[in-house]
Amino acid sequence: MGTVGDRGTFVWADYQDADFVSTGPNQFLIRAQGGVAINTNTPEETAALTVAGNVVVQSPNSLSFGSSTRQMLNLWGNTYGLPSPGSGAACTAIPGSIRAPAAAC
Repeated sequence: MGTVGDRGTFVWADYQDADFVSTGPNQFLIRAQGGVAINTNTPEETAALTVAGNVVVQSPNSLSFGSSTRQMLNLWGNTYGLPSPGSGAACTAIPGSIRAPAAAC
């Protein structure tokens, strides 16, 4: 059950026996236990949001993947650090054009 409590806020909630209340003005809130989908009618079962098509994030540095440390690969570069800097684990050089940068070891 959705409840709007703030001006300019849109609240959409699925059928759960719990209120879903906005926390401030000018929000767009969705609660859908079966998933939310844009441009498709088949949301992924394990995802909160499924988007069919390209997604553009126009603000630099505004995309967040949580606070956990993650290993990222730059598929256009030619060097990769193993492991992540500051982890305390030993570095391993990979033969070929891929090598562990000195700063990571």
